[in-house]
Amino acid sequence: MKTIKTKFSLCGVIAFAAITVFLIAGCNINVSTSSGTSDPKTPVAGDFTVGNLTQYADNVIAVTVEPKSGKSGGTVTVYYDGAISLPQGVGTYAVTFNVAKADGWNAATGLSGGTLTVIPPVEPVDSLEEAAAYLSEADGGESAEDAVYLLVKIDLEDMTDGDSGWQQLLDAIADADKFITLDLSLCEMDGTEFDPVSSISTGKDKIVSITLPAAVESIASGNSSYPAFKNFDNLEIVNGASVTSIGDCAFAKCSSLTEVSFPLAESIGTAAFADCSSLTEASFPLAESIGSSAFANCSSLTKANFPLAESIGIGAFLLCSSLTEASFPLAESIGIGAFYGCSSLTEVSFPASAYIDGNPFIGCTALVSINLTGNGGLSVTANGKALVKDVTGGKELIAYLSAAGSISMDDIISIGIGAFRDCSSLTEANFPLAESISFGAFRDCSSLTEASFPLAESIGGFAFLACSSLSSITIAADCDIDSNAQIRGDFSDYYDSQSKAAGTYTYNGSAWEGP
Repeated sequence: MKTIKTKFSLCGVIAFAAITVFLIAGCNINVSTSSGTSDPKTPVAGDFTVGNLTQYADNVIAVTVEPKSGKSGGTVTVYYDGAISLPQGVGTYAVTFNVAKADGWNAATGLSGGTLTVIPPVEPVDSLEEAAAYLSEADGGESAEDAVYLLVKIDLEDMTDGDSGWQQLLDAIADADKFITLDLSLCEMDGTEFDPVSSISTGKDKIVSITLPAAVESIASGNSSYPAFKNFDNLEIVNGASVTSIGDCAFAKCSSLTEVSFPLAESIGTAAFADCSSLTEASFPLAESIGSSAFANCSSLTKANFPLAESIGIGAFLLCSSLTEASFPLAESIGIGAFYGCSSLTEVSFPASAYIDGNPFIGCTALVSINLTGNGGLSVTANGKALVKDVTGGKELIAYLSAAGSISMDDIISIGIGAFRDCSSLTEANFPLAESISFGAFRDCSSLTEASFPLAESIGGFAFLACSSLSSITIAADCDIDSNAQIRGDFSDYYDSQSKAAGTYTYNGSAWEGP
């Protein structure tokens, strides 16, 4: 029985990839704002974080049930196999809980909190020799599901030293050839950074769960080829009770990782959890910054709870195809493509004061609601479909979601990066005051036939890539058209041949004409 579930580097390549991939996928999104008074909601089990589910028989304490941000604050009562009293015997106990009625919330009963596992008291092994002997004699460990629990109390020393306590412990684990749940919480070590040494593989594939030493305050950075936790091929659970900083590429490519607990983490580095395809939930109650590509390709991630996050990096949740909701009540900035390809995302909440420079929601085909909180430069118009921000002299269109048919906006002076990306039902676009059309603004709008920007001064790269139906475009004189704007046919050359004259240009099926 598994007893516990408990330098700038090449990661920059992954961050850059987030920007690159952002340019090559599409969006079909719907944005709305919420207003008015709604009926009370009913809590569900997923609204709460449950803790203390594995304990020792000599020291059983209450299972904790804490509401996630924005969920019911009603009083919680916990039951163990239907009883309110704490169990003391070794075994497993079904945890359920009731939630009392609260403002805006109904009461709920019988919510599932998982299983409390009470294991026999374990004395720590305090030498490498004892650890080796313990593993040799221990039952189980033939599979990850039957991992041996190992509580050690040794000095890990300088973990990067080949003769360190850490590397000798890995040797002992490899020699035992048993899957283990490794508890290092009582260990001493040099410094406060946990660096498992990515260049070595010995014993790491046998560690199913790891609890870090109490002294650890940060996780070392790695790179895309050598993440800090490279070779932890079967690692499912990581607990770092005192960790405040998680380095670049720390857990990248840990494809078996399902659960992480870093209750004090304040910063999450670039690509820290990239390609952790089994990770289902990310809850970092104190995190203030989320690095670029931090959770990229976490395809099993369903929820992201960051109540204190102020910055969300470029491609932070790139291709998190199972992500359904994300809440960032204190967000000050959201990077381009932050939620690129999050095809299951239905709800996002962030302040109207957040800074956004380019569409974060490319490819969010299920998005039906964006909740803007408070006051600020962001707003929605066009019946809730257009996300815009105030700029000097007017407004910039950040995203027009589920754009279809003919769109005309007379207060937009700038069309942002990827604003209409992959809006395949858009047929006409009329922006009489628009002065700039940014990179990829209309890319993959395959049904777009007419585009009118009579005051346009610049058109960015890939702005009209794959707009294969475009047959009419109206622009100003002397418009600066990027050499890679990809306007149908040889438009740029023809525009130059007409001395960049203002007017309406038409495509006759083989060549441009006019104005």
